[in-house]
Amino acid sequence: MVDITAKKAKGKGKGYEKWATLHNLKQMAATMSIYEESGFSSPEELEAALAAASAELSNVHAELKAVESTLREKKDLQKQLLAYIKTKPARDGLKAQKTEKARKNYREQRKIEFIIAEAATRFLMLMYGKEASNRKQEIDRQGKVINVESGDESGIAAVSADGQYIVTCAGGDSPSGTLRAYQVSDGTKVADETYTMDTNCKPYEIWVIGHSAYAALGTDDGYALSQAVDLL
Repeated sequence: MVDITAKKAKGKGKGYEKWATLHNLKQMAATMSIYEESGFSSPEELEAALAAASAELSNVHAELKAVESTLREKKDLQKQLLAYIKTKPARDGLKAQKTEKARKNYREQRKIEFIIAEAATRFLMLMYGKEASNRKQEIDRQGKVINVESGDESGIAAVSADGQYIVTCAGGDSPSGTLRAYQVSDGTKVADETYTMDTNCKPYEIWVIGHSAYAALGTDDGYALSQAVDLL
């Protein structure tokens, strides 16, 4: 677009003004044609659409950030939980010691394993507090019986810290198993996820942390953690 006023101030005459006016009108017509081809009727409508698109992009970016943060948190949780699970032999061995002296000597001999276990415990309590629950409980809570699927249920179960869900695990000495979650209120099954490992595994404990559940597995190679099942 030509600034006609500025050009006139520099001495341009009537002929130039007429040409510039016609030129500007052609430019405006061409611009409006582009707007209409793009589905807009005015520059203001285009600006409004751009503003809306920018706001939507900001929202999407914020949502992606939240998802990335959740994924990082889950990765940290799984790392610490797996570290704790791998210390099971040492923790079980400590329970088998009959005297305080024997327990002290045992802990000293396996100092690194207990440091790892205690560090993982501090992380879980700091990040999740009472939400970190691996309590084995009967599948009968407050007089309500949950009818779990028959077959290969392992017999272990865990209740979420808020008391809303019961999680069971089905699996034997095989590379896969299934985590199932039920609502305590009415027994409705809300999750049914199969986990797979690279070796034979057998569940021995269920962890329910927040709204995720994991099976602690004994495998041919040691101890492992199943993929998570989301309760929501």
